[in-house]
Amino acid sequence: MTRWHLIDQAGEPALALRAAAAEREPTLVVGDRRLGALAEAAGVGRGEYLSAPLGRTGMAGPAIRRTLRRVGASACVAWSDSAARVARRFTRINTETRSASEATPAWRVHDEPDREQRRAERRDAWGVDDNTACVLAVGGDAVSGDAYDAAMAVGLAREARLATGKGELRLVVRPSQSGRVHAWSLWRDFGLGRLLIAEPRAAEPWAILPAVDAVLDLGPEPTPWRRWIDDLGLPRVGPVSLPSRYGPVVDVRRAAGGLADALTQLSR
Repeated sequence: MTRWHLIDQAGEPALALRAAAAEREPTLVVGDRRLGALAEAAGVGRGEYLSAPLGRTGMAGPAIRRTLRRVGASACVAWSDSAARVARRFTRINTETRSASEATPAWRVHDEPDREQRRAERRDAWGVDDNTACVLAVGGDAVSGDAYDAAMAVGLAREARLATGKGELRLVVRPSQSGRVHAWSLWRDFGLGRLLIAEPRAAEPWAILPAVDAVLDLGPEPTPWRRWIDDLGLPRVGPVSLPSRYGPVVDVRRAAGGLADALTQLSR
């Protein structure tokens, strides 16, 4: 009888996978091919993989129950609220909930031996040189932080940067990030669609942070990545939000000003 980790697509799965791999315990990954690729990149050695119909962990509940029963799991560590709810509903084993943002990792981006190589590989793939500043948009979890808001802020910051002759600016987002299509449409209308980079590995801090020059934290809660960002000494702008009757909204002008100031400091 063993303890198993249960990780789905909610929260920060890349961080959860890396933390689970560090404990060297078996992991049940419930998601799509991209989540499987993240598990491989994170170094998950022993585990099982299940598909989540329509991306919903709850629909995989019976399969999760059968799998955990077959492998003889005596306890479960769920790395998101959705995974915990499904485990408690469909199994009778003791389930503990953990947050990837609260887990203390046994690694840091600075400890990655190929950090400079990662930067060169990613930036070569994006077709950018050292005169081009790349801004990563993050939110409170894997899917929050609207890319359209980020595009508005980065667009304003780009105008300020170009006006002072500092060079080009690009925005890096996750392919699944909300508002990505609208952000691309906005920039495409101005002939700037190439400035938006949809990077599949943008969910992995150890792969993406060495390649970017600043991070735009759209909030409303601070990104779980802040300790990795600070560890690298990257400027982090935000969270930048204002209250409204519909909930927090991004203060685009403040975000743009913060980015322009941060990138100006870097170029000195």
